[in-house]
Amino acid sequence: MSQKIKKEGMTVSDFALYLEDAQLYLCNPMFWPQFMYICDSHLNIMVDSVFRYEKIEEDFKVLSEKIGLSSSLQSKNRSQPSNENISEEAKRIVGKIYKQDYKIFNYTMNI
Repeated sequence: MSQKIKKEGMTVSDFALYLEDAQLYLCNPMFWPQFMYICDSHLNIMVDSVFRYEKIEEDFKVLSEKIGLSSSLQSKNRSQPSNENISEEAKRIVGKIYKQDYKIFNYTMNI
């Protein structure tokens, strides 16, 4: 969510407010925290490996080697980091909604 959402003309901050207000993170699986897909009810990770989008090419190579696939993944249309100022309220919302993801996957809240 580092760029403006062009379809609706929303900023990241606007979208975070909308996400909370509409409670999309509760009713739309697209916005569910990632831990909900891979953890049990005690927050134990139930998969063998967790791959990160930030290093997708490297992780894809590891996975490919593991399953005997001789292929690579190339990034296309990679967006540049945004210089948009994200409001403190938006940071609070994202931190609240995705708190367990930050904790389980060792992310820092530096948006």
